[in-house]
Order: sequence, then structure tokens, then C-alpha cells
Amino acid sequence: MCPSLLGRIVSGKGKSRPRRIAIIRSTTFVSSQPAPGIGARLIQRAALQAILAAFWVFALTPGTPAQAPSSGEYRIKAEYLANFAKFVEWPDGAFASEDRPFVIGVVGTYLFGTSLSEAVSGKTVRGRKIKIRILTAKDNLRDCQILFIGVSDPKRLTQILASLQGANVLTVGETDGFLQAGGAINFLVEQERVRFEVNLGGAARARLKMSSQLLGMARTVWSDASAPKS
Repeated sequence: MCPSLLGRIVSGKGKSRPRRIAIIRSTTFVSSQPAPGIGARLIQRAALQAILAAFWVFALTPGTPAQAPSSGEYRIKAEYLANFAKFVEWPDGAFASEDRPFVIGVVGTYLFGTSLSEAVSGKTVRGRKIKIRILTAKDNLRDCQILFIGVSDPKRLTQILASLQGANVLTVGETDGFLQAGGAINFLVEQERVRFEVNLGGAARARLKMSSQLLGMARTVWSDASAPKS
């Protein structure tokens, strides 16, 4: 979206005013990351703009129900999944070789249609091609860098997350209790808009570092959602 147009939408100026405007706000902001260099900031800013542009396309479309899989909900989730990697740092040794692709896996019910493959088309992550894999719980889920878990059954969810212990996998879900079970990022829909919350503890156990830009976009950032409450 053109910056000047975005400025008129946010400020309310200009001749065209949409009926509804949804803006992602963070209710809690946590950042322990050092400020990136100029080059890194430019890359992160471009990626952030790509995510926001995708969000605004659907957020400014009146009357689009997020509950229907054929609607914009899973297109937005696909855009998020395709861009999360630009705001997360994987440790050295996370890839078996230099030519290994960056894998985004999906386990459980697959509702993305062609949205996910379209979202990653032509994109790379630090020079690596992005590959989409549709998996079952019996597959080796540890080979993924990002794993979307479309599983609502608590027992199955616990088993999948347990199988990933010690692996450098960014786990993303969309169900109540996902962060409390140990996941790192959870999608939720509020007022027909897709947002996400973050569990820093889940990311830390996978030895992943999230940038302050990603945390700033989250609805809520938990220091460790799965930690026992005192």
C-alpha cells in the first residue's frame, strides 16, 4: 500500500474512507533483542510492510467473515506463515546442509487451499528456497523450520509438541490452550480479524529468537505461557 494512502486512511483524511479499519495493537510488548544494523532494519522493514500490506487488503474489506475457510482468514494466516521467518532467528546448525530448503510444514486439518503455496511463491529465507510439506503426526515433524499445527484435540496436540522437544521448530497453532501446551505462536480471530499471540518460553525452548518487530505486532506476548502458575 502506498505510504501516502495509508497515512490518509489512518488519519481519516482524504476522500475515500472505508467502513471499518482494523489495526493490530500489542497489549504487551517484550523485547530482549539488540537493535539490528541498518541493513537488517531495512530488510525487516520491507518484510514487515509485506505482512501489513497483506493484512490491510483483507482488514479493509467490509463484511468478510473470517470463520469461513474460503474467506480471507486462511489467506492472511498463509501470509503470516510466509513472513514469520524474516523476524525469527534460527541457531547455527538448524539446517543439515547449505542446500537444504526452508520447510514450512502443516500437520492436521489443511484449510489453506492454494493460499500457502501462493504466499511463498518466489520467496526465499536467507537464500534458501521455501518448501511446503503437508504432514501427518507419524511423519518426522522435526525436519520443519515452521510447523503449523491444525489440531484441536488436546491429547494429540500434547503428543505432537512433545515429539518436537529440543528441535529448532517454530510451532504455530490456532486453538485455545496452544501456548499453554508449549506452542510458540497462536492465531486467534477477534471481531472477524486474524491476530496472533506469542509465547516467548515456547520459542526459547526451541532456541529461537524473535525480533522486537514481530513482538510489536502481537496481540499479547507471554514470557512463558506454559509455566506453572504460582
